[in-house]
Amino acid sequence: MYSRIQIEVIDRFRLDNKLFWHLDATGSIIKKTSSIKSKKPFFYYALVYYMTDVTIPIAEMISTDHTWPCINYWLTRFLYDLKAFSGKYILPEKIETDFSWPLLIAAVLATNRFHIGIYLAKAFAISTDKNATVSITTIIHICSSHDTHDSKTIGQTL
Repeated sequence: MYSRIQIEVIDRFRLDNKLFWHLDATGSIIKKTSSIKSKKPFFYYALVYYMTDVTIPIAEMISTDHTWPCINYWLTRFLYDLKAFSGKYILPEKIETDFSWPLLIAAVLATNRFHIGIYLAKAFAISTDKNATVSITTIIHICSSHDTHDSKTIGQTL
Protein backbone atom coordinates (compact mmCIF):
# COMPACT_ATOMS: atom_id res chain seq x y z
CA MET A 1 0.00 0.00 0.00
CA TYR A 2 1.33 3.35 -0.98
CA SER A 3 -0.06 6.48 -2.47
CA ARG A 4 1.01 8.80 -5.23
CA ILE A 5 1.96 11.35 -2.56
CA GLN A 6 4.40 8.89 -0.99
CA ILE A 7 6.03 8.29 -4.37
CA GLU A 8 6.18 12.05 -5.03
CA VAL A 9 8.02 12.53 -1.72
CA ILE A 10 10.81 10.19 -2.84
CA ASP A 11 11.03 11.74 -6.27
CA ARG A 12 11.26 15.25 -4.82
CA PHE A 13 13.66 14.59 -1.92
CA ARG A 14 16.03 12.23 -3.73
CA LEU A 15 17.69 15.14 -5.54
CA ASP A 16 18.84 16.84 -2.33
CA ASN A 17 19.38 13.82 -0.08
CA LYS A 18 20.84 10.35 -0.16
CA LEU A 19 18.12 7.73 -0.12
CA PHE A 20 18.28 5.76 3.14
CA TRP A 21 15.36 3.44 3.69
CA HIS A 22 14.42 1.28 6.67
CA LEU A 23 12.56 -2.00 6.18
CA ASP A 24 10.91 -3.78 9.07
CA ALA A 25 8.05 -6.08 9.95
CA THR A 26 6.15 -6.77 13.13
CA GLY A 27 3.57 -9.34 14.06
CA SER A 28 2.43 -7.64 17.24
CA ILE A 29 0.32 -4.78 15.85
CA ILE A 30 -2.64 -6.70 14.44
CA LYS A 31 -4.76 -8.37 17.10
CA LYS A 32 -5.93 -11.87 16.27
CA THR A 33 -9.66 -12.28 16.75
CA SER A 34 -12.03 -15.21 16.43
CA SER A 35 -13.44 -13.72 13.21
CA ILE A 36 -10.04 -14.09 11.50
CA LYS A 37 -9.73 -17.68 10.28
CA SER A 38 -6.03 -17.56 9.39
CA LYS A 39 -3.74 -19.75 11.47
CA LYS A 40 -0.73 -17.76 10.32
CA PRO A 41 0.11 -14.51 12.10
CA PHE A 42 -0.45 -11.22 10.32
CA PHE A 43 2.65 -9.13 9.74
CA TYR A 44 2.71 -5.39 9.16
CA TYR A 45 5.59 -4.41 6.85
CA ALA A 46 6.84 -0.86 6.57
CA LEU A 47 9.37 0.72 4.24
CA VAL A 48 10.26 4.17 5.53
CA TYR A 49 12.39 6.96 4.12
CA TYR A 50 14.82 8.31 6.67
CA MET A 51 16.23 11.82 6.52
CA THR A 52 18.17 13.61 9.25
CA ASP A 53 15.21 14.46 11.45
CA VAL A 54 12.22 13.08 9.55
CA THR A 55 10.98 9.57 8.93
CA ILE A 56 8.34 9.18 6.22
CA PRO A 57 6.48 5.92 5.52
CA ILE A 58 6.70 5.26 1.78
CA ALA A 59 5.19 1.77 1.44
CA GLU A 60 3.32 -0.58 3.74
CA MET A 61 1.93 -4.08 3.51
CA ILE A 62 -0.11 -6.44 5.68
CA SER A 63 0.35 -10.12 4.98
CA THR A 64 0.30 -13.59 6.51
CA ASP A 65 3.02 -14.62 4.06
CA HIS A 66 6.41 -13.92 5.66
CA THR A 67 8.47 -15.28 2.77
CA TRP A 68 11.03 -13.57 0.58
CA PRO A 69 9.02 -14.07 -2.66
CA CYS A 70 6.04 -12.19 -1.19
CA ILE A 71 8.21 -9.38 0.23
CA ASN A 72 10.27 -9.21 -2.97
CA TYR A 73 7.11 -8.85 -5.07
CA TRP A 74 5.90 -5.97 -2.86
CA LEU A 75 9.27 -4.16 -2.98
CA THR A 76 9.75 -4.76 -6.71
CA ARG A 77 6.23 -3.53 -7.48
CA PHE A 78 6.89 -0.39 -5.44
CA LEU A 79 10.16 0.27 -7.32
CA TYR A 80 8.38 -0.33 -10.64
CA ASP A 81 5.65 2.19 -9.75
CA LEU A 82 8.29 4.65 -8.58
CA LYS A 83 10.04 4.33 -11.96
CA ALA A 84 6.75 4.71 -13.82
CA PHE A 85 6.02 7.94 -11.95
CA SER A 86 9.47 9.54 -12.09
CA GLY A 87 10.67 8.16 -15.43
CA LYS A 88 13.90 7.06 -13.76
CA TYR A 89 14.97 3.91 -11.99
CA ILE A 90 15.37 5.13 -8.39
CA LEU A 91 17.16 2.98 -5.84
CA PRO A 92 18.19 3.74 -2.29
CA GLU A 93 21.86 3.95 -1.39
CA LYS A 94 21.14 1.90 1.73
CA ILE A 95 18.35 -0.20 3.23
CA GLU A 96 18.54 -0.89 6.94
CA THR A 97 16.69 -3.91 8.29
CA ASP A 98 16.82 -6.47 11.05
CA PHE A 99 18.34 -9.94 10.80
CA SER A 100 15.33 -11.48 9.07
CA TRP A 101 16.32 -13.70 6.16
CA PRO A 102 13.10 -13.04 4.20
CA LEU A 103 13.64 -9.26 4.52
CA LEU A 104 17.35 -9.50 3.68
CA ILE A 105 16.86 -11.73 0.64
CA ALA A 106 13.96 -9.65 -0.71
CA ALA A 107 15.81 -6.35 -0.23
CA VAL A 108 18.87 -7.67 -2.09
CA LEU A 109 16.81 -9.09 -4.96
CA ALA A 110 14.56 -6.05 -5.39
CA THR A 111 17.38 -3.48 -5.41
CA ASN A 112 20.52 -5.26 -6.61
CA ARG A 113 18.86 -7.84 -8.88
CA PHE A 114 20.92 -10.80 -7.70
CA HIS A 115 20.68 -13.47 -5.01
CA ILE A 116 21.97 -12.87 -1.51
CA GLY A 117 24.80 -15.40 -2.00
CA ILE A 118 26.22 -13.27 -4.81
CA TYR A 119 25.64 -10.13 -2.73
CA LEU A 120 27.61 -11.59 0.20
CA ALA A 121 30.47 -12.65 -2.09
CA LYS A 122 30.62 -9.15 -3.60
CA ALA A 123 30.46 -7.50 -0.16
CA PHE A 124 33.31 -9.73 1.04
CA ALA A 125 35.40 -8.86 -2.02
CA ILE A 126 34.81 -5.14 -1.49
CA SER A 127 35.65 -5.31 2.22
CA THR A 128 38.84 -7.36 1.80
CA ASP A 129 40.30 -5.95 -1.41
CA LYS A 130 40.79 -2.21 -1.90
CA ASN A 131 41.18 -2.81 -5.64
CA ALA A 132 38.00 -4.88 -6.04
CA THR A 133 36.13 -4.01 -9.23
CA VAL A 134 32.75 -5.39 -8.14
CA SER A 135 29.93 -3.03 -7.27
CA ILE A 136 26.77 -3.12 -5.21
CA THR A 137 23.94 -0.71 -6.06
CA THR A 138 22.17 -0.74 -2.69
CA ILE A 139 23.91 -1.60 0.56
CA ILE A 140 21.84 -3.78 2.88
CA HIS A 141 22.67 -2.90 6.47
CA ILE A 142 21.62 -4.86 9.55
CA CYS A 143 20.42 -2.58 12.33
CA SER A 144 22.85 -2.84 15.24
CA SER A 145 20.14 -2.55 17.90
CA HIS A 146 18.29 -5.52 16.37
CA ASP A 147 21.58 -7.39 16.10
CA THR A 148 22.40 -6.73 19.77
CA HIS A 149 18.93 -7.85 20.84
CA ASP A 150 19.20 -11.03 18.75
CA SER A 151 22.65 -11.80 20.22
CA LYS A 152 21.32 -11.44 23.77
CA THR A 153 18.38 -13.72 22.98
CA ILE A 154 20.68 -16.37 21.47
CA GLY A 155 23.06 -16.09 24.43
CA GLN A 156 20.23 -16.61 26.92
CA THR A 157 19.10 -19.81 25.20
CA LEU A 158 22.55 -21.42 25.27
